[in-house]
Amino acid sequence: MTKTKLLKICKVVREHLGLGDLRFEYQFVPDDGDLTFADSMIFYSGWSIRIQFYDLFFKRSLDQQLETIVHEHLHAMYMPADQASIRGKSLVVKKYLETYEETTSIGREIAVDHATGPILKLLMPHIRKVL
Repeated sequence: MTKTKLLKICKVVREHLGLGDLRFEYQFVPDDGDLTFADSMIFYSGWSIRIQFYDLFFKRSLDQQLETIVHEHLHAMYMPADQASIRGKSLVVKKYLETYEETTSIGREIAVDHATGPILKLLMPHIRKVL
């Protein structure tokens, strides 16, 4: 997939997930040494999202690339829950903080993982138009 096509697909995914009112920035970065394909970061209480695509992303199959794109955009969609759990950290007793962070992080990832496949299936007719 070319970077131009990737950005077109991201636009389709954003629009159909109702994320049009958020500011998105996409970056292409060298591999970080891990097996990371992409990651997302949230700024300004969730109004600005940055998704980084690592070089390794472009070595995946088309199906895996599409899954990754939807996965990262779903993180943006679940952003209000992320913000709530981040703010909740200040209420956690220090000795339980690590457990709290692990639990909320795993919960976010499981929620996104469970939704990625079904959402991708629903988006495919729209994505095919730009492939």
